[in-house]
Amino acid sequence: MIIPDNPARRAEFIQWVLDVCLNSKKDRKDLYDRRRQFWLYGTSADNDILYNRIESHLDLVSSFLYSSDHAQFSLSAPLNSEDLEVKKYMALEDSFNNDFRDAGLFDFFGDAIIGSLVYDSMILKAGWSDVNDDVTCNPIMPWQFGVFSEEITELESQPAFVHSYHIDYDNACQRLARAGLSEKIKDLAVVNTPFESPFPELITRMIIASTSGENLSGQVTGNVNPSFVARPSYHAKVDRPLVAFHELTIWDDECTDYRVFWVVDPGIIIADSKRTIAALKGSKGYAPQREQQKAFYNTECNPFFPREHPYILVRPYNIYEYFWGKAHIESLIPLQEWSNTRLEQIHDILDRQAYPPRVGSGFMGLSDEKMEAFGGADSWVMDQLPQAQIKELHPEMPPDIFADYMSIGNLFIEASGLTEVLQGKGTSGVRSKDHAKQLSSTGSGRIKKAAIRLEAPLVRLGDLAFKLNMRNNSTPVVPDPKEDGKPGDEFLYANMAGEYSMRISGHSHSPLFSDDSKEMAGALFKSQAIDAEGLLRMLNPPNRDNLIHALRARQKKAAAAAAKRQAMGLDQPKPNGKGRPGAHA
Repeated sequence: MIIPDNPARRAEFIQWVLDVCLNSKKDRKDLYDRRRQFWLYGTSADNDILYNRIESHLDLVSSFLYSSDHAQFSLSAPLNSEDLEVKKYMALEDSFNNDFRDAGLFDFFGDAIIGSLVYDSMILKAGWSDVNDDVTCNPIMPWQFGVFSEEITELESQPAFVHSYHIDYDNACQRLARAGLSEKIKDLAVVNTPFESPFPELITRMIIASTSGENLSGQVTGNVNPSFVARPSYHAKVDRPLVAFHELTIWDDECTDYRVFWVVDPGIIIADSKRTIAALKGSKGYAPQREQQKAFYNTECNPFFPREHPYILVRPYNIYEYFWGKAHIESLIPLQEWSNTRLEQIHDILDRQAYPPRVGSGFMGLSDEKMEAFGGADSWVMDQLPQAQIKELHPEMPPDIFADYMSIGNLFIEASGLTEVLQGKGTSGVRSKDHAKQLSSTGSGRIKKAAIRLEAPLVRLGDLAFKLNMRNNSTPVVPDPKEDGKPGDEFLYANMAGEYSMRISGHSHSPLFSDDSKEMAGALFKSQAIDAEGLLRMLNPPNRDNLIHALRARQKKAAAAAAKRQAMGLDQPKPNGKGRPGAHA
């Protein structure tokens, strides 16, 4: 995009881009609210249901797609690097995985997967905390994000996108004052409850009987069925003055980089990253806080990294020419409604079988109170008419209603691409462990496809976290000992300049690939393509670091013992030349 230099035209252009990015926000928010109701309560209505299958099922699906406890990154040096450089990258890989896990980023990514299954997608925003001196990751709900072209499916190809949220009114006033726009404070649009419906709760449950016009714009007449049972809403209680805040990121064709504008409602531009960076560079006290930050501050308009933005799109199910993708919950909502209907029918029939309706005939003077009391424990009735009788009407349970209900659970499994073997359930026709494994591998194709699609956003999160550590982390990394046994030279993240390769080690983010990874590690070790330490790294067992340390200690001790035997001449061949090399006399 070409951003105008004239302040008036630039403000008009920024507002237009912002309106385009937020064009679908209201429509999508209505869909997200409905999906959220089904996820939390199993229904979009106000009444409670007997059992919510969607919540437990989505938890099951997400557990197959991603597991945070075994996920780890593989960090490789450039091809044909020297041995010393490769050892540094191996030590850096261990340090980075520990830092990434300690920062809770693996868990944040797992939470984002649940949200993407419910809503359709989730956005993660990477950053750095100077307080904790660590990488941060903030989840962004999809209704808080907007893109310029929804027909473009990749975030990196978007010409503009915006992150919208609310900040405190006094915070907005401070930002305006720092920007020299104190006269704009009186124009701020203030809200108090941005997360709640603008209508009272009872109005949202009103059953409309008639209107005074052709549509709802006229006077509405109806009735409300009030509910007096408290129901958790899982919404933050907000009652303080807030202001809508927008971080608008635009690709500037003149700078060939991203440019960020900070805007508060109603359309007041607080800052422009290009002008802010230029002003900082022109100031006398401008200098990076750390030595390794110098290489990252050579930018004209991007406050993050050159040609990078801090957002990561998590979207397990794609749809052609639609940025937000497909919400997996939409395939489960009709099944949940069907399940609700069947459970209510079964519950109603069982209730009427336990407490059947009764018909009394031929009684003389049997009042309603006596008829209501009759049927309880130790109740009796007496009448002189011989034809008097009470008949209980027991409803019959349809023979296939339970089978029909159980088939709904099978459709839940089929809709998510799962099988009984994957869930650990037995199935008929399985003759051996290898046969069950083959069935598991054959039947997991659909769910594996979704799991593999999550590798790209996870790698991007790892790549941004690595770059943030390069720019901000001043904790030294200790490499493996040298060949002579002396400690390796310490280095920083920033010292690892040049190209590197980052991947998810052996698809370790998903339990679906765990058996394949173990078999591959065993085959590589058997063929001597990897040593014992490489086997430990691939298997990633509990307490792996201590196991590697103990292995190195044993190897060092064995090498010293072998050198001592060789110095004493104990490993020399027999004098007559007979026997294999290394045989003792």
